[in-house]
Amino acid sequence: MALGLMLWGWQALAAEPQLRVQAQLQPDTSVMVGQTLQLQVDVLTNTWFTQAATLPELQLPGALVLAPDGEAEHLNQTLDGQPFFGMRYRYRITPQQASSFQIPPLVVRATPAQASAEQSAQTPPLAFSASQPPGFAPGETVLVADDLRLTQTLRLSTTPAAVGDTLVRELTLQADGPPGLSLPPPQTAAVAGLEAYPVAPRISNLDDGRGHISGGQRIDRLSYRIQRPGHYQLPALRIKWWNSQAHRAQVSELPALSFEATAASRYQPVFSIRDDLQALGRQNPWRISQYLVGLALLLALGVVALYLGRPWWQRGQQAWQHWRAARQAAWERSAAWAWEQVPGQLKQQPPQLGALYLWCRRSSGRLDLASLGPRLRALLQACYGPAPHAGAALEQLRQALPALHAEGTPQAPSQGHGLRPLNPRHEKDFP
Repeated sequence: MALGLMLWGWQALAAEPQLRVQAQLQPDTSVMVGQTLQLQVDVLTNTWFTQAATLPELQLPGALVLAPDGEAEHLNQTLDGQPFFGMRYRYRITPQQASSFQIPPLVVRATPAQASAEQSAQTPPLAFSASQPPGFAPGETVLVADDLRLTQTLRLSTTPAAVGDTLVRELTLQADGPPGLSLPPPQTAAVAGLEAYPVAPRISNLDDGRGHISGGQRIDRLSYRIQRPGHYQLPALRIKWWNSQAHRAQVSELPALSFEATAASRYQPVFSIRDDLQALGRQNPWRISQYLVGLALLLALGVVALYLGRPWWQRGQQAWQHWRAARQAAWERSAAWAWEQVPGQLKQQPPQLGALYLWCRRSSGRLDLASLGPRLRALLQACYGPAPHAGAALEQLRQALPALHAEGTPQAPSQGHGLRPLNPRHEKDFP
């Protein structure tokens, strides 16, 4: 008994997960031309899906087909007493002509969890028919919707309109049910005296707030340019459509729009600039002319002075540049310049003493830093002695820089007295 239970459990674990596909047409298999129906494809498994299913492209001659978008509806069903989980995808089909349509089997691919490889299943073949609604002639464009909204606006570039101005008539069509691509364009007529410019329409879908398409929207912008003055009237617009809720044909209409266009006129300023200038000239008949003459003479003298003084200016500029270069070179050869480099070199890693040696040589003529005093000798011994303490010694050296600079600055030479030192320390002091 125990062995049988173990074998049954092993077989259950080893069984591949199931993939099932169902399909149905909503709302019915008989629709009107222009009416949108849905092909619902349910992809189910008895485990779960690791990624979205792959659905094929569907093409039906004589019908507009929109493939499922990225949104899908989650499903929980019980088939043969076993729970199944999956997703529902929707194809939106809008027949454009009265005919019978055959939907071939669709091969769906998916990878259920715990499956050893990708699996595939196909939908059953389906069929539907589309008939021409009553009140529409064969071949006439049919718009089928649950409800329809039609609005318009007119925008003029200037008010009042004049020759050369532009105007835009914007028409907005919204329909509940059909997608935006199935909405027909408005039937417009040419208007004498207005030059029309084509503008691409803006077509989009309406949704119910949950990612499902609930209808469509089409916005057409009719742009015109006024060629001559006169009275103009943009014709009324009519859209014939089939109300799928009331099951009857209806007509939605927009009224005609009228406006007047005047001849092109030049811009008239609020005040006359010419009159103001004339009044200003009458009040000051000579002052303005004398000012202009003086300004012109001053400009002429300035141009002549610049032309004649250009060689002197160039020579003066070159002399100034040479003087600045010589002054900079002399500064860089001085002991003061070398002393300014000392703090920066002591902060480097590792610290450098090149600038300190250079300052010592330029300020006193000596090459040995130890000759500058016992304090510097002690610091050098701390840095480079048998037991160096470089960090503390360098910090002491930085703090002692002002005193070291004062000690190393050359003093005025004292008057010689002709006697040699009592206790000679250098070779030159010996007789």
